[in-house]
Amino acid sequence: MAPWASLAITALGWLICFTLQGLIVSVIWVSLYHLIRRFPHWNLPFTLPVLWSLGLWFLNQHPIGLPWGFLAYSQVDIPLIRKSTYSLTFFGLEGLILACNGLIWLWIQRRDVRPLALAMGCLGLSLVCGWRYPSPLSNTLNQTPALAIQGNIPLEIERQEMTPEQREAHYGSLIKTALYQFPTSPHVVILPEGIIALHPEQWTLPRRFPQNIPILSGGTFYDHAESQPAAFNGALLFQPGEMTQRFSKRYLVPFGETTAFLPKLITEEWLPKAGLNLGLSFSPGQGSQPLFFLGNKKIGPLICFEALYPNLAWRYRNQKADMLVTFSNLSWYHQNPLLEKQFLAFNQFRASEAGIPLILATNTGISAFISERGYILTQSHSGKTEALTAETVLNLEE
Repeated sequence: MAPWASLAITALGWLICFTLQGLIVSVIWVSLYHLIRRFPHWNLPFTLPVLWSLGLWFLNQHPIGLPWGFLAYSQVDIPLIRKSTYSLTFFGLEGLILACNGLIWLWIQRRDVRPLALAMGCLGLSLVCGWRYPSPLSNTLNQTPALAIQGNIPLEIERQEMTPEQREAHYGSLIKTALYQFPTSPHVVILPEGIIALHPEQWTLPRRFPQNIPILSGGTFYDHAESQPAAFNGALLFQPGEMTQRFSKRYLVPFGETTAFLPKLITEEWLPKAGLNLGLSFSPGQGSQPLFFLGNKKIGPLICFEALYPNLAWRYRNQKADMLVTFSNLSWYHQNPLLEKQFLAFNQFRASEAGIPLILATNTGISAFISERGYILTQSHSGKTEALTAETVLNLEE
């Protein structure tokens, strides 16, 4: 695709996203303005969390929405508050934060100590919920030791200089190096998003990978049930050598994996004929899909930015998953340190609110093993070629 076309599509996508988010925030504040004029100020601490949560929920479920702007993510470094999401839920913590802000605003405006006391009560509630967080639910990370590989392929090299076969060969070589250096063999090797690309009618692990150990990898594949196979971004489980399960990504990144509002007739037929091949051909997966089974353990996958969605962590909690795994490729953001830390925070919250340990496997960093309380057990270095377990980080650079 021509550079001018890429820039035009990017600009249009951002314009639509900004406009939609601005409209939702405007609706929230206009509604608050009229409610405060008609009803006492005491309604603010109750109406603000409801309006804000409903507005963001609508944005998150929208075809071009990404749940990026939750205030609760700013509290990830406070363990007691982070752990309170197990009891309060993530939206409950978000509501408490907004209620506290509304009450503090009332205290400043009216010079009344009662709103401040209620704000302290909200904070105390979240701390108590975090303090009463249950004991560890499982020893999954010990019972099912895993090895995550961070291959560190920059985006410009991956897109312009490497074929899918070369990418697979790179990660296959790193797996062999890591297995040679670790004293004990893991029960599963975990690879980031998009490492394995299965062609139609291909259901076996590429020969470039070790065939004698289970491999759980992010990858792309086709659904053969369709007369014209649909492409999916997702995760693949090989145990060993043969693919035993696949999982399709449910929330596609707007203007990255799909073009919102435009039917496939336009994106896959009309625009390519005009010389604009967007390459956005992924289809969304079903909302309810079977968990991965590795022995007697159940694994809940999160494909990249699905880690931003609190409802998915709760779904896996209800399904009694033993482990969560997030597959991602953050090379799109060129090792932006702020984004990598924020993405790590998303995953800490998903682990804590579900009460399930989580493994974050990324291509360029930060990869991490996270406990069911949201504590980071081990994490990789950004922009490094490394392998890690729940106890060790190993440098694989030559």
